[in-house]
Amino acid sequence: KLVTQEEEENFCNGMGQSEPTLDPPLRTYWPAVRSSWNYALASIFADYFIHLRPHYADQKEDIEDHFMERVRNLRQRVARAQKLSPDVTEIEKYGAAVNLWRKKGNRLIRRRQTVSHLLMQIQS
Repeated sequence: KLVTQEEEENFCNGMGQSEPTLDPPLRTYWPAVRSSWNYALASIFADYFIHLRPHYADQKEDIEDHFMERVRNLRQRVARAQKLSPDVTEIEKYGAAVNLWRKKGNRLIRRRQTVSHLLMQIQS
């Protein structure tokens, strides 16, 4: 389930019952990747990552930037997938975006760890 505009606005105004968390499924706010919600999610991710790997404590900003880069990258892939067909369901669009990301992202995967890969490493 994606974050709604109402949830994001309420979070920004400090009135929401819903707030960013790393609990699955990871929920981002797609309409504006550079939203308060997503930046808070990046900060939570960086704190958790540093908690598990304290030797990265001086690189919190870099970890947050990497997280946001991955969110932007996935958002671009979702946007491309949405152009595939107007009658494709949201789940199919997401699946198509992930497949496109996997095909085109293989070079990046070899060079850098993805956010989901980092989460799997942290949780294991």
